[in-house]
Amino acid sequence: MRIESLTLYQFRNLSDQTISFSPRLNVITGRNGQGKTNLVEAIHLLSAARSFRTSSNSELWRWNSKQCSVFADVQAERNEESDRYSLGMLLDDGAKAAFLNGQKLTSMTEFLGKLLAVTFSPTDIALIKGAPALRRRFIDKHLIDCFPLLARELMQVHRAVKTKSKILKDKQVDEAALDVCDDMLASAGVAVNAARRDFLDRVELRASLCMHAIAPGDGTLGLRLKSSFPVTEEAALEKLREVRPREKMLRACLLGPQRDDVEIVMSGHDSRAFSSQGQSRSLVLALKLSMVGLIEEHRHDSPLLILDDFDSELDSGRCEALLEEVKKGGRQVFITGVSRRPEMQVEGLPIRCFEVSQGIVSLADL
Repeated sequence: MRIESLTLYQFRNLSDQTISFSPRLNVITGRNGQGKTNLVEAIHLLSAARSFRTSSNSELWRWNSKQCSVFADVQAERNEESDRYSLGMLLDDGAKAAFLNGQKLTSMTEFLGKLLAVTFSPTDIALIKGAPALRRRFIDKHLIDCFPLLARELMQVHRAVKTKSKILKDKQVDEAALDVCDDMLASAGVAVNAARRDFLDRVELRASLCMHAIAPGDGTLGLRLKSSFPVTEEAALEKLREVRPREKMLRACLLGPQRDDVEIVMSGHDSRAFSSQGQSRSLVLALKLSMVGLIEEHRHDSPLLILDDFDSELDSGRCEALLEEVKKGGRQVFITGVSRRPEMQVEGLPIRCFEVSQGIVSLADL
């Protein structure tokens, strides 16, 4: 899979322009604050329908503007056949709209999984040390990449929780409406939890091998879904009824997959409490590399690799492990950095270099 061109309109500080990329290696350099991370953020937006830097859409459009858009021409490889299509995302005040081949989609489930990408960023260490929502988001994003139909159940959980939360805040709680929400939550929640558990088993197997290759002395890796949600729909409905009085008292949803966490274990110990900074970076790299392999296995296509701020965090060992992945197959790669380092220019790969200055993206000499 690859992006042939990207069209930007009022996205952060970037100028309105269309950029054509190399099918393999794209190196994006520029001083801090010029917009190079904004460029790869725009690509990530089309993959995840959200930024990897902020949860606020209003931060994505240009100062003194009320909207922005990102569109791309994509070429996918499916069962040895090429498929070309355009993807787009329009964000304005209070709304988000997705487009496929110029047509506005009625549901985000039709959009998710259309652009496969794995993003590596200095902020990724929050996957280990940060809030549970970050780990849920990470697992769910790549779960949809591998199994796009799961987007429907995940969106149903989101809608049920959002609607239920609103009802619980009403002065007069509508019990019948809560019953409808709980029915949706029980059905979709059981499916989501089962999918997450199965997926984590697959990720653990691959990530353990990656971890051993990257940092063989750091111990064994384990992944567990921490969830209080029952495994059958009947049991889920019963437990949802049990917690309803407390939910009404606290005016909040207390049970559901939206409260799950992913426990990342190193040699039997919770990595949140016991892993060092170096171990945490190795864990993140192993998890991300495992996702690349899983996506290729299940979708028979290679995801884009986005390596943001390449020259800030990685030591030589982790850098070498990541560059080995860059060289494999036909993967399209985007690398950003303050300056072009020799290892960014991987021998034998078609390369296109860009310089970003004050939001203007220009071709640079090789």
